[in-house]
Amino acid sequence: MLGHYDTVKEIGTLSREPWRIEDGKAWGPGTYDMKAGIVFGYFALRAIIEEHLPLESKLVFFWNTDEEVGSPSSEALIKEEAKRSKCVLVLEPAAGDGSLKTSRKGGGNFVLRAKGRAAHAGNDHASGVNAIAELAHHVLTVQSWTDYTAGTTLSVGTIKGGIASNVVPDCAEAVVDVRVSTSMEAERISRLMRSLSPVLPGAELDVEGSISKLPMERTSETERLFLHARSLAALEGLDLTETGVGGTSDGNVAAAVGTPVLDGLGPVGDGAHAPHEHIVIDAIPQRIALLLRLFTTL
Repeated sequence: MLGHYDTVKEIGTLSREPWRIEDGKAWGPGTYDMKAGIVFGYFALRAIIEEHLPLESKLVFFWNTDEEVGSPSSEALIKEEAKRSKCVLVLEPAAGDGSLKTSRKGGGNFVLRAKGRAAHAGNDHASGVNAIAELAHHVLTVQSWTDYTAGTTLSVGTIKGGIASNVVPDCAEAVVDVRVSTSMEAERISRLMRSLSPVLPGAELDVEGSISKLPMERTSETERLFLHARSLAALEGLDLTETGVGGTSDGNVAAAVGTPVLDGLGPVGDGAHAPHEHIVIDAIPQRIALLLRLFTTL
């Protein structure tokens, strides 16, 4: 059972986004992503202990504290535990319609840094090498690698360069967000990134970064796990569906070692990372009941 304690919220957020129960929803920072999932796991486990329910397998709960920044200190530990496990259940929130997540895109950031030669933009323009112009060539190239059919997107999210309008800039930098649906696409885009070379005479280009989280791909084992969950959900009167999403989670990390992963077993709600973050209260009992059934049958 995998999840995280941390949120993207700053200290003081509660004063602007207070905890409250209103309109059949529980509102507040981290409710949806993903403190409610941890609470769900607690109550399912509590029921097992109090009712002396038998288990098919040993249960291991892994809650980390750095998922929102890419799990830098916990990635190796997650992989180590996943290798020992028959499956991984991620208590991240469900998709907006309540669907479980049977696939997630992989992703990462690349940083493009162009170096040119500074010069006076009026008196000595010809001797300068414009780093922003160099970078512009690569921005258009990188964006053109987006392939919606393959589930691959590249987005230049930030760009900066130069010091003043009357100086030919000698430096420029862009950060590129990459999302891919398959490991093959991750390898292809990584190769293309590494193949970038300067376009303008006298310019230099440096490329750093990687696709740090590989995709959580839907496999036959994932399908088997989902169908099992769906049959259990039906016993609770819940018509469970599945979907794939573009965001990453620690489910990507666990799936990278080949262990089947079922994600999105947490709350139904909306507003992850946003001021309107909330969970739907009426959906809580069924979701905990589904966890209880999964914990005792896998």
